[in-house]
Amino acid sequence: MGIFPPVSDWDLRQRTGITYEQLQNFKAWGLICPTEDGPWSPESVARIQTLKSAAEHARTLPRRVLFLRATSPYMNVKAESLRRALLELLPSIRSPSKKMRRINALAVQLGQRNPVKNPMKAFPVPHRSEWLGIVRGTQDARLEASTQLACGLTHALMQLDLDEIPCEEVLALLTIRELVRPYPLLQQS
Repeated sequence: MGIFPPVSDWDLRQRTGITYEQLQNFKAWGLICPTEDGPWSPESVARIQTLKSAAEHARTLPRRVLFLRATSPYMNVKAESLRRALLELLPSIRSPSKKMRRINALAVQLGQRNPVKNPMKAFPVPHRSEWLGIVRGTQDARLEASTQLACGLTHALMQLDLDEIPCEEVLALLTIRELVRPYPLLQQS
């Protein structure tokens, strides 16, 4: 047992003001996990409060998962939850091709400002009809790594003018971009 005793379901719901259904939903999404010592760790209270406060920015749970992944460094989610959130969010994006072109152009522009040896270059992004298949067909480790790279770029792009594209949509579109980005060094082997 850790320094603090585990928290029961009832106590967790009382401390956070969530319903039993919400608790089960957060658990099903892998956003909170029971401990080995008991039902919930005290950190689960803070995690649920973070999930609840994110509802102001991202109403649905898939959007909230991606919003928190982009904005909260300690809010790691497993590949299964990332995949599920992407698969539910991508079809709901309005004008996705237009937003992808805008984000791609800004990513290239940002890469050209950065004095690194290999700046980002423009490359074709598949049509939106292919995006769900790309997400479904990607291995967990690659999905997590691509999302991690996309998080860094999301943070940088959110400082620019994105024509009111929500943060979670920026992350979703950048994740697609990272999943299909050509890596010449990897292709040579």
